Order: sequence, then C-alpha cells, then structure tokens
Amino acid sequence: MAYRVLALDIDGTLTNSKKQITERTKRAVSAAAAKGVKIVIASGRPVQGIRAFAKELELEKKDGYILSFNGGRLISCRTGEIIHDMKLPLEYLPEISLPPLNDRIYPSFF
Repeated sequence: MAYRVLALDIDGTLTNSKKQITERTKRAVSAAAAKGVKIVIASGRPVQGIRAFAKELELEKKDGYILSFNGGRLISCRTGEIIHDMKLPLEYLPEISLPPLNDRIYPSFF
C-alpha cells in the first residue's frame, strides 16, 4: 500500500524534546516527498506558529501543506492559497462563551 499523505503534528512528532527538527527527520520527510507523498504539518497552532517549521522542511518546494487551527485552515506552502477555511459563525458565540474562570483565566476561542 502506497501512502499518499503524511500528516505530522509538531511537538514530539516532528520535533524532538528541544523543539528541533532533527536531520534524520528532515531526510525522512524529503524521502517521502520524493516518492510523491504529500507532506502536511498539522497542529492546533495558528498558521504563524507553524510556518517556520514548514520553511525549515522546504515544504514550499515539496508542494506541502499547513493544516492549522485543529483542522480549521489548510494552506498550500507552494502558493500560499487557503484551500480550506472553516470558522465558527459568530452568531454561536453567545451560546458557547463562558464567563472568566477567575480574575486571571479567560476562555480562548479561535
């Protein structure tokens, strides 16, 4: 069975305990891309928190993708095109918003 997509989370999967992509991992990602496998960095982070990893792996040259916001946005590294963008409609906000948990902890939505 030939793999078509390789989706990688960042912390502990793509990166080591020092938050670095090892040379071994870079070689493995490049080898997969050379076989035609689409490389996707998938994370709950916003795009800005993923872009440096995509650049380090040269995903713009490998026709790779960034899947951010827990699957809410898919971007082509080659073109920068937003392929998928799913946002929660604002009319749902009053139903799901929570009061602050205390004077220092506030719920966060993205």
